[in-house]
Order: sequence, then C-alpha cells, then structure tokens
Amino acid sequence: MNNHYFFRTVELLIATLFFLGLPQGNASAQAKSQTYGYVLNSGKVSMYTVKSSMWSATKHKKHSTQTIYFKHGELTHRGVRYIGLQRQAVTWTFTNGQAKPKQRKTVYVRQRSVKRVKAVLTQAKVKRTPVTLKSNRYNFWNQPRGTQQKVREQHRGSNYRFRTLYVTEKMQTRLHGTFMKVVTPTGKKLGWIYAGALTAGKYEDPIAFLTHGSKLTKNVWVNPKKSRIKVAALSQDNELKTLIVQGENNEATVINVNTIHDTYFVLRSNRTQSTLRYTSDKMYNENFYKYGYIGIKDNRVIFLKFFFEDCTHGSEITVNLQGQLHQDF
Repeated sequence: MNNHYFFRTVELLIATLFFLGLPQGNASAQAKSQTYGYVLNSGKVSMYTVKSSMWSATKHKKHSTQTIYFKHGELTHRGVRYIGLQRQAVTWTFTNGQAKPKQRKTVYVRQRSVKRVKAVLTQAKVKRTPVTLKSNRYNFWNQPRGTQQKVREQHRGSNYRFRTLYVTEKMQTRLHGTFMKVVTPTGKKLGWIYAGALTAGKYEDPIAFLTHGSKLTKNVWVNPKKSRIKVAALSQDNELKTLIVQGENNEATVINVNTIHDTYFVLRSNRTQSTLRYTSDKMYNENFYKYGYIGIKDNRVIFLKFFFEDCTHGSEITVNLQGQLHQDF
C-alpha cells in the first residue's frame, strides 16, 4: 500500500508540472526551440497574469502584432488552453543610454490568439571571408536580437576596429535583418554582429590604401608611443610630391606639395574624400596639431607637430623637399 501511494504521488507531481507548463528538457533543446517565437493575431488580444493561483487581466491597451514573444509554459483555466509568453530580455553590456534588462513577466493568452513564427528565417555556414568594421556603432552579441528570449552584448566592437576579422556564419532574422558570426584571425569567437556594420575585404591602414600600387619613393615615420599615427613622404627623383598624415581615427590628411600653394584633402574612415582645399590654419585636426614651413626657398622644410593626451608632450617631424623625414623631439 505504501509503495502504491508513493508511486501515485510521483505520477501526480509529474502531471502537475506538465500541466503548469514548466520548462522541460536540456538547455540545448530549449535553445533550439527558441529559433521560433509567437506573434499576436490581433492588437486587441486579452492578456492575463497569474499570481498565487489568482488570474488578473493586464491593463487594456493595443498590442503590436510585430513583437515576437517566446513561449514560457502552458496551462488550462476553466477548460480553456492558454500559452505563457515572455518578451525578449536584452542586456546592453556596452551600449550607453540603454535601459538595464528588466525581469520579464509571463503573460498568458488564449492559444488560438497567437501564431508560431520563425524568429530565424535562415542560418548557414559561409566560406571564411575577411571583413572589417565600419565604425564603433555596433557590438557583438551572443545571439542576434529577436532570436532568443535572452540575448546580450558580449564584445565591444570598438576593440576590434582597424584590423582584419573573418565571417563564418550568416543568419537572416525575422525582426532585425541579417547578422554575421565573426571570429578573429586566431579563431577567437566574437559573436554575432549586424551585417551592415561590416565591409568586405582585409584591413588596410590609410597610408597603405593611398599608396597601393604607387611608384613614388615612400619614407614613413611611425609615432613611437602611438603606432597608428604615421607620416609618409612620397617623392619622385628626390622631389617631395605628397605628405600623408595618418591619425588614430583611421583618417588621413593628404597634402599635395606645390611650389605655388599646397593643397590638401582628408581621407575619411569610410574611404571617401573631402573637398580639395588650400592649406591653412583651418586644416588642423586630430591627425596633427600644426603644419607649416621653416626656412626660405630651396632650403625650407615642412614641420608637423603632434601632441598626446596631456597636450604638453608630443613630437615634431620635419620633412625636407627631397622627401626625407626627421623627428626633432
């Protein structure tokens, strides 16, 4: 009798858990099920919450039929089958100005009031392809937004700009477009990032980009404290033609040396060029602090001054008209 009572109790407990719709199965099975979500059939669907076995309707408002909810259990109330839904919880680890993730409540709606949809439309591995980041605007996620109930930013995008990365997987989502799975050259998995944040091809710094295929003689100075800051002097037959001043921001100021008046343009980080202008005090930017000439006629040299963060210590580079670079301090 006691054994019968024990097994009967276990059976009732299992049935109760199933009836309440508590999560079952291992983590991988749950993750796979979350490639699907649910959307409301109408904006006027009644939603209910359950607390201490008491049912209460949420405040009446029009709900979006575009929002994806994720299943969180099922139950029957007064003979009607309900499905439990939760909205996505997003952890913005690095993005400023975004609210901290809230504890999402489970709401219940009639099962016939929702339809099951694919949160992930397509997902496939792709040939390992080199890419670079366009800007600091986007970060890497453990899973693309809108594809699982809980997602988080896991790597800051700005830490991986100005270098070659590789795409290994592609995912088309229902809500947020296309995402790419990205790794470093050594194989470190960075996660998923919006496809629009990437540019195809290996990274080239501005000087390499501007001098690719050039037949001019190139002399380059590299800042000993900040290696991304560089100056390249391009000359032909010992006559200085062009100076390229590369900054930390992936931009470069290109100065065309002329016997009448020097001109310049800025190569932006997206590889577009500004308008060609005459050199003047207005040309100074974060690439360098000051530019000008010392001396007269054929004995003059060009000087470029750089400052570091404290604005008191820096470097001065002089370039003679034969294209030879020299660091003065």
